[in-house]
Amino acid sequence: MPDQIGYFASLKNAAGKVFSYLASITLTGTDGKTITVTQDTSLDEAVAMSGKAPKASPTFTGTVTMPAFPTKTPPIDADKVPYRDSVASDAIVTSTWAQIKAFLKTYFDTLYNLYVHPNHSGEVTSVADGAQTIAVDAVTYAKMQNVSATDKLLGRSTAGAGDVEEIICTAAGRAILDDVDAAAQRATLSVQPTASPVFTGVVEAPTVNLTGGQIAFPAAQAASANANTLDDYEEGTWTPVIAFGGAAVGVTYGVQVGAYVKIGKVVFFTCRLVLSSNGTSVGAATIGGLPFTPDAINYLRCLAAARVGVTLTREMYGKINVNDATIYLITTSGNESSLTEVEISDTADIFVIGYFYI
Repeated sequence: MPDQIGYFASLKNAAGKVFSYLASITLTGTDGKTITVTQDTSLDEAVAMSGKAPKASPTFTGTVTMPAFPTKTPPIDADKVPYRDSVASDAIVTSTWAQIKAFLKTYFDTLYNLYVHPNHSGEVTSVADGAQTIAVDAVTYAKMQNVSATDKLLGRSTAGAGDVEEIICTAAGRAILDDVDAAAQRATLSVQPTASPVFTGVVEAPTVNLTGGQIAFPAAQAASANANTLDDYEEGTWTPVIAFGGAAVGVTYGVQVGAYVKIGKVVFFTCRLVLSSNGTSVGAATIGGLPFTPDAINYLRCLAAARVGVTLTREMYGKINVNDATIYLITTSGNESSLTEVEISDTADIFVIGYFYI
């Protein structure tokens, strides 16, 4: 009897784990005797039935009817699922939904990680699971996205960085793009001549703003009769030549330089002569070689001075006569008189500065 009681006690304990799902369990022994156990069967009732109880493990026959289960969606981590533990004599055990998810994740992660991603070659390359790389020059025009219509340029008109956009290209824009060089583009736009413009008439402007800082005049003066018109500007050099009595035999120089600026009808000049020999010619001293011939109206004086080599008792100056490109070196001693080779020695150093009209 005690063995039988212990058997039913163990059975009741084990069966209780599944009685929440089964209404009853009918046990049939090897001798054909049956015992129906429910979750309400007490231990005393089991003892009363002990005479019919088999001592061997029970055998289930027939269909075990399961009751209707309520549904729950979705399951939460604390929910439990019963199942038989194959390594513990098929004992009924439970696992939570959180445990099942963790198991499945480990299982599938291990399964999928067995897959080795192959290397790719060609236009798009990759090594194993590494990033894909588009080969240089692999994307041809044919493989790019089609432009939506004709007369479109690819760029970006929206402010800031971003995706490439289609920009409308007008007929005028196409003409500029089709031009072979900058000269052709200027001709298309008609915004700049291919050469400096030539004005044949009078250009009237209240103010001329010379951003380049220059006014260019032609090499040959285009003279104007208008008193208010500036028609020429020129800078240059000239070579002064000293003479005595109109001749310069044996005259030599250490320095022989001259410069001028011509603005309209006025010529400003300067020169310097340093003699190393005054030669053998005699007579009135003159300096010739002025860059322009003075006009026929104005007799002018100019400043003349000597550093050394000129003997003077009064002041020295230069005189320019009409229609004569010559400077006459003059001194005064009551009356005007010309300097000669007597006053101007072999070491004379003479400066002259002045202006004249042409």
